[in-house]
Amino acid sequence: MFLGRCFIILIFLYGIPSQSFAGPPIPLTINLDEAVVVTGTPRLQLDIGGVTRYAPYVSGSGTNALSFAYPVVAPDFDRDGITLVSPLDLNGGTIRDANGNNANLAFVPPNTSGVLVQSYTVAWTTSPVNGTNESATAFNIVNAPIGATFNYTITSDGGGGSVTGSGSIAANPQSVTGVNVSSLPAGLLTLSVTVTNGTGTGNAKTNTVSGAFTGILDGLPASAAAYSVRRLRSAYAGALIRVRRSSDSTEQDIGYTLGGNLNTTALTTFCGANSCFVTTWYDQSGNTRNATQATPANQPRIVNAGVIDTFNSRAGINWISAQSHHFLTGYVFSLALTTVNVVFKPNSLVSSQLFDIRSNGSGNPLIDCSGTDGFATRRRNDGNTLVSTATHTNRNTSAHVTTKTYDGSTISSFLDGGDLRTAASTSTTAIGTFRIGIGTNGLTPSINFYNGFMGEFIYLNSVLSAPNRTALEANQKAYYGTP
Repeated sequence: MFLGRCFIILIFLYGIPSQSFAGPPIPLTINLDEAVVVTGTPRLQLDIGGVTRYAPYVSGSGTNALSFAYPVVAPDFDRDGITLVSPLDLNGGTIRDANGNNANLAFVPPNTSGVLVQSYTVAWTTSPVNGTNESATAFNIVNAPIGATFNYTITSDGGGGSVTGSGSIAANPQSVTGVNVSSLPAGLLTLSVTVTNGTGTGNAKTNTVSGAFTGILDGLPASAAAYSVRRLRSAYAGALIRVRRSSDSTEQDIGYTLGGNLNTTALTTFCGANSCFVTTWYDQSGNTRNATQATPANQPRIVNAGVIDTFNSRAGINWISAQSHHFLTGYVFSLALTTVNVVFKPNSLVSSQLFDIRSNGSGNPLIDCSGTDGFATRRRNDGNTLVSTATHTNRNTSAHVTTKTYDGSTISSFLDGGDLRTAASTSTTAIGTFRIGIGTNGLTPSINFYNGFMGEFIYLNSVLSAPNRTALEANQKAYYGTP
């Protein structure tokens, strides 16, 4: 005789009445009213998002429970539940009882609306996210159905809102490029993507990438003062500069992006079509030795009529024309051991006074750097007598990195990581109260002034070792595109 009616019961993983599958096989079981013997590889036909798939026979011969399993493959996608199609397909095999009678292959399909299939995955292709790529990150959506649409959201565990976007699946993998995440704070970035086709929207698939920030000063000896148009230390969480808008003299702090770059979006939004001038260059050393300029006429520029001042494609503070633009900062330090590091680009070599360090704001500088005589680094004693000078001969208006050191006996000057010049000092200077003038000598700024860009100014009460100095300068050269 023939077997009695066969029927199918769906066996769900873990006993859950619905399940989303994105890779593991979908287990299916047919229960019959008596034991059967199976030969060959019968299979169950499935409709997955309008595409015909088959679940091959796995086991159960000799019992009344036959197991099938469908291995999910790309780009399977069915958000409203798969459908089983009757009858059972023998696929060249047989299903018979002990007397050799064939099974009835027709069945009433069960409710499988809870069995969802979403084979797509997502993965960052930009890793890690940092200051060089934060404005153009990328990720892939893999194994999504062609013609579907997608939406994505990117967040940082450092807070700060989200970045969103959408598009269509035209290829496998679907590459999504040029995603600007610079508005997000440093932290672990989480990408979340959903895909939608005619059967609905799939579950969100996620992937993470490091957006943690490491500053160029993190591995160096502590600085006494550090100023830059980018973030220098991971421990620093303040603004980089404070600017004044020309139209109404309103001021606003400007911070950094996820990768540590100056937040130029915030800057241009605030300035609009106006010019903006820097009132404060914030100290990132942790010592709160901010460089300030309260007089509007003496404030260097950062935005010119709505356009950010740049050198070598990097934002820079611009000491413009023959004006007395400068910053001053005062504190107690020792000149017995000194390192001064500057990233700059002169507009003109006339009276190009990068900086000076002088006692009580009067007299001649104890240490200064002037472009008028070849980016010379000079040192004077307390009596203002010149005791040493180290002069570079390759003066020009290109961007440069220069580092000046004084170890208690010799003043040394480096330009672009090389061109070392040294000079012996004939006296020492005791600990006292000194101040740094950035872009001027501070006494006659309209005569001894700097005309050009500056990106960084770093001061240490120590002499950087050769490896540390080389590492710092190499990073600056790469970032600012100097020789």
